[in-house]
Amino acid sequence: MKAHLSRARQYLLAGVSYAIPFVAAGGILIAAAIALVPMTPAGPDFSNAPFQKTLLDIGSAAFGLLVPVLAGYIAFGMADRPGIAPGFVGGAIAAQVGAGFLGGIVAGLLAGFAVWIYTLFLPT
Repeated sequence: MKAHLSRARQYLLAGVSYAIPFVAAGGILIAAAIALVPMTPAGPDFSNAPFQKTLLDIGSAAFGLLVPVLAGYIAFGMADRPGIAPGFVGGAIAAQVGAGFLGGIVAGLLAGFAVWIYTLFLPT
């Protein structure tokens, strides 16, 4: 039982390690956009700052890719390269329905397991 939990931990950490650059880059871009934009009493005003708005949009897009990347590389950790595409698709569906980070983990595990089972029956 301990070996199975250790392997599951390894799969999850593989996904997280590939997702960290998306979080870091997205966070830096969002922080830079907010730091450089003129502030009003209501908060940041992006109406007259197109460059800062572009930085904010790119950072938000990087954050939006977090769940699909997490799921894709969890599936990659389980089933190697055949698991990447199903994992990314499962993660995109999880992000689309609003399942969030936990939904991405479940999607990656399901995709990786399904592909792993499928590859057991393929001739080598």
